[in-house]
Amino acid sequence: LLTALFLHHRSRVYRELEGNGAKCRMSKELIFHSPDATVRYFTQAGFAKSSAGALVASLWVAMLCLGYAYVVLFCALSYVPDFYQRAFGSWNGLMEPWLLVFTVTHILAAAFVVFRDAARVLLMLPVASLGEASHVMIQDTRPLVNDDACKDPDDETMALAGAKGLQRHLRRIEAAYSRQ
Repeated sequence: LLTALFLHHRSRVYRELEGNGAKCRMSKELIFHSPDATVRYFTQAGFAKSSAGALVASLWVAMLCLGYAYVVLFCALSYVPDFYQRAFGSWNGLMEPWLLVFTVTHILAAAFVVFRDAARVLLMLPVASLGEASHVMIQDTRPLVNDDACKDPDDETMALAGAKGLQRHLRRIEAAYSRQ
């Protein structure tokens, strides 16, 4: 709930900045010339840390830590059958919540590892100019997939080349097998 409230606040700040005409100052274009003479186009946008965003990030980490503490505690309780029989009624009463917390905690931890940098930027507030920014995010403006490099699977020349390559490979296998 706190994450949703912060994201709502962040989008409101972003809309206010756009409304004040700061959109043109919020991000700047950046041209990079690589050693192989390829020109790449980037945009850079500024963000500032916010105490509310830091609080939300800390609460997510605390929730993961509590989940792991719960998992460890209930693993230890499984060795005391008399206690968990009285407290939880049966093995299912002990292990069903454990499995749920174990699964959710690991899914959240995996998502946190993969999307850590994106989440860090998401929990910062956009600023009107790069001079006010505590962090700058640089993004490539090109699409991730270059359509020119993709081959058409229905192209007959590609299909024929693939079939000829497969035939050559099968002949090599057959020749190697017949030599044995």
